[in-house]
Amino acid sequence: MAYAYSVFSKGQYSRSLALANEIIPTSIYMEKNLYYLKTDCYYTLNNYQQAKQQLDSIISLDTASAYAHHYMAGTLVQLGQYDNAAYYYEKAIVLDTAVTIIYLLNYVDLLCTDYFKKYVQAEYYVNRALAMDTNNVSSCFFFAEVKYKLNDFKTAKKYYEKTYF
Repeated sequence: MAYAYSVFSKGQYSRSLALANEIIPTSIYMEKNLYYLKTDCYYTLNNYQQAKQQLDSIISLDTASAYAHHYMAGTLVQLGQYDNAAYYYEKAIVLDTAVTIIYLLNYVDLLCTDYFKKYVQAEYYVNRALAMDTNNVSSCFFFAEVKYKLNDFKTAKKYYEKTYF
């Protein structure tokens, strides 16, 4: 499997996938890693439906994997399945006891789309991200975006300014 990962890291995604399809896993750990490799290949090749199928397999093996749920959410966004993506973002945030800023901000990004327009809910999650790191440029940017959508232009301006270098 190391060789398949090496081929993937060199940008040879189709070749890596072909190699992965030849591997017979000998443990659940190896099986899960194989699914992740295939997911990475399919996702990078823009075959999101196949990536989703691999992630379904991972989640069935490890229902407590926040990373798998987060990855599934991003894949579902690519497939235009926003309601399902929101479910998986929320699940990832609940499963990850040390919630990462990126999980929160990806969910905020989805909530602010024209599909949802859930700015008050987005504000809650971006505030959680800011509480973790008040100087995180991405958190400041998303906070400014949310405040702008909520017509709080003064606060939005203040946080947009924090994103300038």
